[in-house]
Amino acid sequence: KKKWEEKKTELVEKWLQQRAQLRQLNNSIVDEPNLRIELQTILSKIAVYESSTYKDTLDKYNNLNIVNSFFKDTNSKVADLISTLSKLPESIKEISIAENVNKSLKEDSINFISQLNEVIRAVNVKAQEAIDLVNPYKENLNERLNALSWKPEFDAAKVGYDGIVEKIKELGSDSYELLLEKREKVTEKLKLIEKNKAEIATFETTLTETYNAIIQTEKELRTERNKIINLWKQKDDANNPFLVIELLPMSDEEDANRTLRLLLRKQGAEYSGAIYQVNEDTDEKSGAISELVSEPDVTRWDKRLELVNRFINATDENRNGLDGRLVKHIESLKANTPEDIDRLMVWTPEDKLVLKFKKQGALQDIQAGSAGERTAGMLGLLLALDNIPLIIDQPEDDLDTRLISNFVVPGFKTLKQSRQLILVTHNPNITVNGNSDNVVYMNFASGQITVAGNNALQDKDIRNAVCDVMEGGRDALNRRYYRISKALK
Repeated sequence: KKKWEEKKTELVEKWLQQRAQLRQLNNSIVDEPNLRIELQTILSKIAVYESSTYKDTLDKYNNLNIVNSFFKDTNSKVADLISTLSKLPESIKEISIAENVNKSLKEDSINFISQLNEVIRAVNVKAQEAIDLVNPYKENLNERLNALSWKPEFDAAKVGYDGIVEKIKELGSDSYELLLEKREKVTEKLKLIEKNKAEIATFETTLTETYNAIIQTEKELRTERNKIINLWKQKDDANNPFLVIELLPMSDEEDANRTLRLLLRKQGAEYSGAIYQVNEDTDEKSGAISELVSEPDVTRWDKRLELVNRFINATDENRNGLDGRLVKHIESLKANTPEDIDRLMVWTPEDKLVLKFKKQGALQDIQAGSAGERTAGMLGLLLALDNIPLIIDQPEDDLDTRLISNFVVPGFKTLKQSRQLILVTHNPNITVNGNSDNVVYMNFASGQITVAGNNALQDKDIRNAVCDVMEGGRDALNRRYYRISKALK
């Protein structure tokens, strides 16, 4: 179970992280409709300018303005490169060996450090060569870029544009130049949104895989539990003629009610009709949890998903049968603590282990049995477990002697061959007929419990102690023998 819990925790944490990332991506694209409307407005205004008598002047300025932006960006990038390279030699330092370290180093270590220093010196030389390569562009790069053929063309286009600026103001409140800047910014935002939309599509596939892995892990736990129960069932006739064990997946109603309410942040009895409710007069159960538990095993996982979606997808327009206040509360969780909704999506109630005992050919819930029947059933369960030591205090409690002789003693005799049994008992049938390997008898005096002796039954003192403590002494044992056993012959 520990390894399973670690695996489940890792998957749930992964799920929560992915859901948080998906929310960020979804938030990044919410402005898409407004941006597309804004871009259409900008394009319409630009079209007004470009359809005017000044179209040629505007087109030329627009094209060369893009070129101007390119060379400005180039100048900035080269300046950053030169700055980065100029600082590089300061970070390239040879490895120095302190004197107290050098004393402890052998020749191979010193030689290796020398090799590293040779590499570092070579790197330093290359760095200096790179600096020398870019140094000619350090002082006058901008002037050299502006000396290229594009600059006079841009300046001429700018003069032509400036000459018509006042004349085209009547075409709109925003200048043509400002509209071009706005178009570029909005276009870049929309490109990023398209990139995020593609990432969302991929992310949703990944989320589906993680969700399926969580559910599959939950199902694997039920499979392993059923394997153990089937092992018990295989030993049913031989070791446990009283107890029947059944696993009901996701049917622990108390756990389901508690955990669902924790996720919904609604503990107590509020909204019981929607979550879980028991009629005190009729014991009739209702609510989502009752629906889940009463669903057949083959469709219970589908029912779990249906019920989870009932809560998550409820809106004011479609409440899915939920109380309007509960719907508003869930909407608040989505807005303020969305991780609660993420956890609700993978919520899986605990299983219920049902113990029934056989009585006169019929099965009854163990809670309805007598004290003796419950003891026999639980003892049978313990006897069906393998490979663990057992310490049992007074297994004979609430059991009649026939049950002890016919069921308990044979069970102990069989199991002690494969594991250790430590029993505290006052019953001679368990001690003697169970072929105890070591009998420890105790003494109580002056408020203290002490070991009076211990050995196998072959020891005479042990047999006398068993007779005195468990049988009431030799005389009591003989009287019972003559009055009952001999009389039956």
